[in-house]
Amino acid sequence: MASRVKAEGVPVLRMLPFPRRTVAPAADADPEPLRVLRERGEAPKSAARLAAAGVKFAFQSGGLTTWNDFDANLRRAVEGGLPADQAIRAMTVTPAELFGVSDRLGTLEVGKIANLTITRGSLTDKAARINQLFVDGRPIALHPDTTSNRQSPQ
Repeated sequence: MASRVKAEGVPVLRMLPFPRRTVAPAADADPEPLRVLRERGEAPKSAARLAAAGVKFAFQSGGLTTWNDFDANLRRAVEGGLPADQAIRAMTVTPAELFGVSDRLGTLEVGKIANLTITRGSLTDKAARINQLFVDGRPIALHPDTTSNRQSPQ
């Protein structure tokens, strides 16, 4: 980052799609600028930096269309130094707080909307497996995902 602005108390929505090369470079193409390579390498560490600085942040999908993409980038954020419990919080409690709906969403409590993912293992662990999914208290049928060991909602 060229300039750093200190904005105390300003929450951040952190997109989980991290920058990546979208096409293979042609043999005669100019190499990517060092700045671009650095941004790509540093992006997964940004959530850990926000947490370390005490900035309240939430993850948002930013156009990701599959669970596998979201899941992979969530793991990259954890591998980049974000504690797993803060990663889960950035997907649950914090967004509900930031959008003023924590009285209805974000935690499991009587009277709140029950969206729940039950996993075998930590959600941030590559080996974890989604066993059950509930949306608004109703079970969602899962089907095997052929690209990973995870299950995907139908």
